[in-house]
Order: sequence, then structure tokens, then C-alpha cells
Amino acid sequence: MGEFIQHRWVVQAVKAIAEELRLDVRSYSGDWIIELRNDSVTRRIFGYHFDLNSDIASRCAEDKTAAAALLQEAGVACVPHLLLRSGEFKDTAWKETDWNEVVVKPLTGTSGHEVRKLASLDEVESFLASEHDNDWVVSPYIDIVSEQRVIILDDEPLLSYRKHPVMLDGLKMFNLGLGATPERTDLDDETAQLAKAATQTLGLRLAAVDVITLQTGEKKVLEVNNGIMMEHYATVSDEYKLDALGVYRHIITTMMQSSAILKA
Repeated sequence: MGEFIQHRWVVQAVKAIAEELRLDVRSYSGDWIIELRNDSVTRRIFGYHFDLNSDIASRCAEDKTAAAALLQEAGVACVPHLLLRSGEFKDTAWKETDWNEVVVKPLTGTSGHEVRKLASLDEVESFLASEHDNDWVVSPYIDIVSEQRVIILDDEPLLSYRKHPVMLDGLKMFNLGLGATPERTDLDDETAQLAKAATQTLGLRLAAVDVITLQTGEKKVLEVNNGIMMEHYATVSDEYKLDALGVYRHIITTMMQSSAILKA
């Protein structure tokens, strides 16, 4: 359910950085898998996923209900996400909430695709009756004041930017691939600490953490992404393209260090 981009800028960026760092490059499956080698290590990039996170940490981040449950258990302020399934394995925990308007999205989807706003929990029941092929999650609808993405590596922020939303079907969408626009911004301490706590809780070395600000001024983690996609950000301007190159250069340099060890 992710976003398909035919000519991915990340491929060009990685190959340019590899030449700069004198790395051997091999690619497979239409450049979806890129292999980088130096004298001591071989690392791979799969799509937008870099060879730095463990499999378990990555899976926990990709599963929105798992990520939210782990963050809540650790006391990290976040938006709750509950599993929606129909048929034999029907889940009912969402019925016990006091949520009114809700947002439904694919369990492991990306890029804002198939996200929809429903007016009540009763509409969730009707939605499930017509959707049998996929697993979904439901979360309370929140009137988001702002959303900020923090790209973080080994507890250090590499880049921070706000996402100015577009309105689609009555819902604010902060996904750049759907028309939202980025604005590079300074990182305040509270947002930085939330992003750091989220990555540490999930056991991620590398992540893009989305932190939202509510009408009350409270900040919460919305989602944690273990893939680093800079395609749309890089097209804004030459300056932003240099930002994106800098992020990828830092990631690849760290990834190619022979001492780079995955977290458990």
C-alpha cells in the first residue's frame, strides 16, 4: 500500500554518495535493492530501508498497533492505534473506547494512502462489513495544529521539518506525496526528546518520527517510520536537495562502518 515512484531520486543520491566515499555499488531488482561494499563490510538498502535496524525493531515500527502499544507502555506520549479485523478474527477493543470521530488506515500502510475519516464508531462497523482483505487500524480523530518530522540516527537528529497539510475528503493530510509541503525548521527540546524516546523504545537506530501538536499545545508521537524517503522533500529546492543528500550521506557513512552493530 506504499507509494510507487518510477524514477526514484534516492538511487541517484546513493550512487553519487557511493562514488564520493569510494564504495563499490551493485543493484538488483530494478535498483530496489542497492548493495554497497568497502574493504571490510557489505551493506544493503532495500527500497528506503537502510541496513541499520534489526528486523524485530523494524517490524514493530511498521505495525501501527504494535508501535503504539509499546510507546504507551513505555510512557511515551503517542496517538493510540487499535487493530481492526473482520471475519473469524474480529477485534472488539475499539468498541470500548469513548472516541467519536475516528481515522481508519491500513495496518502497515505508508504515504497516507487509503486513510479515511469516519464520523462515529458505528461507521467503523459498517466499514468492516465491506472490507475483508486487509487489516486496518483505528485511532481517534485529532484536530492537528502542526506535524513535524524528525529524522534521527543513533539518538541524534539529522533533519527536522514541518509539514503543511492539504485537505483531502475532509481530512488534513500531512503526507508530502499527497501534496503537503515541507518547511525546514529548528527542533525544540520537547519534540527532540519525544523523537528520541520513540526510537529508543522501539529499538531503532534510524527512524523518521512524526510528532504532532494538538490544540492544547500538547505534543504526541503520531507514527514512527523506519524507512527514510526524501523524494518529495528533495524536489522543493536545491537547498532542500542538499539537505536530503546530507541525510543520506550521514546514514550511509554510519552504515558502512565496520563497527555498526544492529540493536536487538
